[in-house]
Amino acid sequence: MDAGYGRTPLLYAIACADEHGFVKARAALESLGSACREAGVPWGGGIAVGGGLLVSASARGPRMGRLRRRRSEAIDMLIAAMRSSCGVSALPRQNSSDLIIAPCPVPRFLYAPICEVCRRRRR
Repeated sequence: MDAGYGRTPLLYAIACADEHGFVKARAALESLGSACREAGVPWGGGIAVGGGLLVSASARGPRMGRLRRRRSEAIDMLIAAMRSSCGVSALPRQNSSDLIIAPCPVPRFLYAPICEVCRRRRR
């Protein structure tokens, strides 16, 4: 498949976990990456986001504020990989992994109470 620039397009993904950690999101992306490699689909990598219940609650906050900064930086890195037509692992300041980790922006002990407050506000 030709993307118009003589390169095969890569598949990128974002996985978001509702729990505080990003373990389930990372596992889903690792599984997707393995399936892509087995099927011969070019895998570019992805972002594993923890603290997913806060994503919509912080959407109207400052882009580089406390609750959004790590996710915003991860999205910027993924966009850079897509624009460069390279895998995430080829980016500067990225380890050899094909995953970018965006951990939850609040400590674990605060996550559940903050999510509960956000749920009440939505009602």
